[in-house]
Amino acid sequence: MTHPHLQSGEYLIKNKHSEKVVGRRRPDDPRSGPKGIVVEPYPYPWPNAKWRLKRLENGNYELQAWGDPVFVFDKLVYAHTSRLDNTEWKITYREGSAGHTIMKVSGTGGWVLPNDRTDTQVAFRPLTASTSHSPRYPSNEIWILEPNREQWYTDDT
Repeated sequence: MTHPHLQSGEYLIKNKHSEKVVGRRRPDDPRSGPKGIVVEPYPYPWPNAKWRLKRLENGNYELQAWGDPVFVFDKLVYAHTSRLDNTEWKITYREGSAGHTIMKVSGTGGWVLPNDRTDTQVAFRPLTASTSHSPRYPSNEIWILEPNREQWYTDDT
């Protein structure tokens, strides 16, 4: 069975292993600069678990966490308002794992949840899969993207 591509829109993103939502670290975090993408961001689930996927003409995606572009720095996943470029991501449904992998288009790695404790930051690492016709990935590398039923954003971007 072929799984359809995700359309542009608003989503919740959960890790398959933990079944916990990930999002941008809380806005009242006094540290300036990038905000980590973490497990169950406080306050859960609003507003920090707001994700916007923009499907590009080439089939890749741009991701925003609460309106901020998502990128990788020092093997961790972040969002930051001042990012001028937007990382392109390849989001692929994995039939054998019943969820998606989220990888950089460069193929250098993807999202991995190191553990499921609250406030754990999503890591960026090479993904590991079984070698079979329909590869299976460990559940901490698989992400469930659920369309949001409410409208968080008012723009059409």
